[in-house]
Amino acid sequence: MIASPNYGYFVYDGSGAAFNVSGPPGSDHIEHAFRSYFRNLAGLRSAPTKLSGRSDYRPFMAAGIPCGGLFTGAEGIKTPEEAEL
Repeated sequence: MIASPNYGYFVYDGSGAAFNVSGPPGSDHIEHAFRSYFRNLAGLRSAPTKLSGRSDYRPFMAAGIPCGGLFTGAEGIKTPEEAEL
């Protein structure tokens, strides 16, 4: 999915600020680390994506282990704002 022509820079919303669904305690720190990297080191804009439980982080979430990560957005149609990213 990383090589998808429909890619985007999405960071899982571990804090729950964007989608009102947060990960276990500490997930917000993972989100912050990725967002800071994109913004400060790579000079890229990113967008939040929901921790939906659809990925391999689900068992960690269920066990209360902080989780987070990146999503390329390889499926679905992006909003005009997401496409511009």
